[in-house]
Amino acid sequence: MNERKVTIQRLVRDTKISQTLKSSYNQCQLCRIRLRKPSGEYITEAHHIRPYNKQHLGDDNIRNLIVLCPNCHVLFDNLFFAIDPNTYKVHNIEDSETRDLFFVSGHQLGQEYLLYTWNLFNTLRKNNEDS
Repeated sequence: MNERKVTIQRLVRDTKISQTLKSSYNQCQLCRIRLRKPSGEYITEAHHIRPYNKQHLGDDNIRNLIVLCPNCHVLFDNLFFAIDPNTYKVHNIEDSETRDLFFVSGHQLGQEYLLYTWNLFNTLRKNNEDS
């Protein structure tokens, strides 16, 4: 038998921050849906505004996180939605529709994270308009 050694590198996230934030909301900050498992536990996901990966270099700062349902999370991940750093309105890439995010007291987003993703969103939007 031929054996090979494989080394895997991955980013390790600080799940305490996201777990604390998720328990503060128990609902999607955008659509406000409350999904529950049969056990009663809420189904929410922490979304990194500036993605947490080697390409985008986001981090696990609470100012870089929002709480979303699985559907809204996928849409944010794919830049279908982005948050305007000036108005905090959520914009849709397909039309001029804007929506508000729900916030609990004390949760603030960092301008540096919002601006980074807003620029990606606007580049994608411009490319879509040009094609």
